[in-house]
This record gives sequence, structure tokens and C-alpha cells, in this order.
Amino acid sequence: MLSRAINRLFLNFVLGLLFSINLVEAQTRTAAGTVTSYSLKFDTISGFHSDGYAFEMYTSTPDAIQNNWPQGFSLNISYEFRPDSAGSSTYRTDFALYNLSYGRYYGRGTLSSSMPLTDSDGNGFPDALQLNRAFSYSISANTSEYVSQDGGYSWSFYGNKSYSVTFSRSAGSYSGTFSGSGNGATFSGGFELKGGTGNAVYDLSTKSIRFEGTSFGFDTTGTGTSTFTRINNNQVAVAGFSFYTSDGDVRSMASLLIDREIITAEMWC
Repeated sequence: MLSRAINRLFLNFVLGLLFSINLVEAQTRTAAGTVTSYSLKFDTISGFHSDGYAFEMYTSTPDAIQNNWPQGFSLNISYEFRPDSAGSSTYRTDFALYNLSYGRYYGRGTLSSSMPLTDSDGNGFPDALQLNRAFSYSISANTSEYVSQDGGYSWSFYGNKSYSVTFSRSAGSYSGTFSGSGNGATFSGGFELKGGTGNAVYDLSTKSIRFEGTSFGFDTTGTGTSTFTRINNNQVAVAGFSFYTSDGDVRSMASLLIDREIITAEMWC
């Protein structure tokens, strides 16, 4: 069996926490907010192969674990399609293939593709992942695949394959669709923009700030603590810090400026 090693992956966030408080009124206050992720969440992918069988593809966050079923593929499938590194256009996901005709898992591997980084309004967030912008884009996706003949206990390398995939999402919609073809297979599914909600709790007396949140879409929670410097009655600067999540990632947040109205930050693991 050929092993696969993937370095710890990166994930970007844009964080928007709305403050409706005066920073000098109290020593400790809490503000709620939302997080929008650069990752996408896939639905279960359905397909048909020219050899005459229907199949389903289940995807998961790349995790440097051999994507065997049932040994190495987590039952808590995240369906996450995420960038290789902060600001990277290369996205990856692990996958497992289920043959509906024979009722068994027969394939596994990693899928990668290049996503567009066009940022028309210059806000640091790609148009493709910005809710108020439509997204229609065709990409070439590549897979490194293994196949099994015994239901998931021994695997042989199937090869590196290429597919054509088209994404489509309307402006204002979190959900979109995609379809693809290649190597005798056709497939389709849905995807969603994902993120999370949480709180920022800050203490003026100790000049510390704690972020805590729950993901919508990837079933993770996380916390992180930093220090801040008060600039004036309306602004504080927060030092960079680590954000620890329940899925085992450690996401590092760059320094950020908290305004009385909005926070904008970039975060990666």
C-alpha cells in the first residue's frame, strides 16, 4: 500500500465582529460575530461511470491519513474543500468512492484544483467566495487515486487523473452547484460557502481578548486568546495569536484592528 503524506494545511478566514459598545464603559465586555471561510463545503457527489455503475463520492478535509475505507476515512466526514496555504489558489479534498451497484467502497484518493483569486473590490476576499457576488467558473481538477478489490482492506495505485469541473453560484446565495466529467465518469453535486459564529470577550483591565466560536458546516469549535493595545475610544489593536480547534488544527490569526463598528482580520492554521 502506498502511503500519502500531506503537510499541515492552511485555512483563511475573514472575521467580522460588530461592536455596539463604548470601549471605555466597562472592564469586560462581549461582542458576537460571524466568520466566513475561504473553504467550501461539498455535498455528497453523485455520478455514473461508462462501465455501467452508479457511484457516490464522500469528501473530507485533507489530513495526511491514508484515505482508506473503513480503516482511515473518518465517519465524521467534513466535506471540506480547502486551500493548501494562506492565500493559495490550490484547493484539496480527500475522497472515498462508493459503488452503488455492488454496495462497497472501491476507491479513495485526493482531489485538487486551482480556484480563482480575483478580488474585484480589493477587500482581500476572492470574488468566488464573496456572498454578494455571482460565481461561474470552469476548472481542471486532478486526482491521485487508489482502488480496492476487497471492500477497503488492500489498495493499488490507480493513477493521476484529470477532470473538467464547472462551478456555479448566484449572487446572494450561500449554495451553488457543480458538475464534471472525465475518465469515463460524469458527476454532479452542490457546494456551500461556510464559516461560523462566536464571541470576542475582552478585558480592559488585563488588556486580554478571547475569541471563541462554532463552525457552521465543518462541525468544529475553537478558542484563542491574545492581548490588545487601546489606540483611542473607538479602536484597539490585537496582537497575532493561535486559534485552537476541535478538529486538531491550530489556526494562526494575524494582528488585527478592532474598530467600534467592525473588525477585519485574516486567519490561517
